[in-house]
Amino acid sequence: MRSAAIFPILLLVVGCGSKVDPQAAPADTAVTPTDVALEADGASDGTSDGAVLPTEDRTCKRLADALCGGATEACCKTVGIAFAGAGCREAALSYCTTRIDAVGLGKAVYDDSQLEACAKDWSTAIAACQIEFVPYLRSQRACAQLFNGTTAPGAACASSAECHSPPGAVAYCDTTTKRCKASSIVAEGAPCSFTGSQLRYCDEGFYCDLTGGTAACRKQLAEGAACSTSNYVACGYSRTCVVDKCGAGLAGGAKCTDAVECASWNCNAGVCNSVFYQQVEASLCNGATSK
Repeated sequence: MRSAAIFPILLLVVGCGSKVDPQAAPADTAVTPTDVALEADGASDGTSDGAVLPTEDRTCKRLADALCGGATEACCKTVGIAFAGAGCREAALSYCTTRIDAVGLGKAVYDDSQLEACAKDWSTAIAACQIEFVPYLRSQRACAQLFNGTTAPGAACASSAECHSPPGAVAYCDTTTKRCKASSIVAEGAPCSFTGSQLRYCDEGFYCDLTGGTAACRKQLAEGAACSTSNYVACGYSRTCVVDKCGAGLAGGAKCTDAVECASWNCNAGVCNSVFYQQVEASLCNGATSK
């Protein structure tokens, strides 16, 4: 099971196990609650060019309310993690105050018009508890604009809080290259890319066709359609090429020898990764005070 706890840019992935194929989720598109705890050193009032400034009493409280309600407790219990409301709120507030600090230092800007959308998207994703990649990425877009870094994709970064998310995209600081990357979902016919500083993933129902001169999103093959294991991504998300026909791949936790066998297109140490992104982990469920 991938863990991609809801804190945005906070968008996901390295420690969660990214897909190895070009259709895969980015290597680290989310800042997890664990990352938040490591980043947070305190809070400041912050400044912003906008008319409304972020505050702990209003902004952070609203986000903590969205992140630490009954849905979060239920999700934590579902995945076997103890829930502690006080620890959850501490983690949420640490995330928020770290972003306020970034605004105050000129490393991010704040858009108060995104506050309610961000809170609602987080609540919806946590209520689902486990969601696939495209819905997961969509659930992060409003939050990416709420606190948006000023460091452009491709530039050097120290944390995801600094990275700028273009409209519709979610940016993060790649933990390997220490450079900002931005991930977005694109429609049929649009160019798609899985390398560089701006990653463009095809929407559900489509795949990235790399066979032409320019990679572009095409309609995925139908269930049962003839396919080739050399181009199994043509079968679409959460499916693969099984005995030369598009069908369901192995589920998360199943034994595997090759990525093509798995619905997630990721065979990690002989076991298929899940196609689902778990929306909570210990540092959100209880502030990492217990397992």
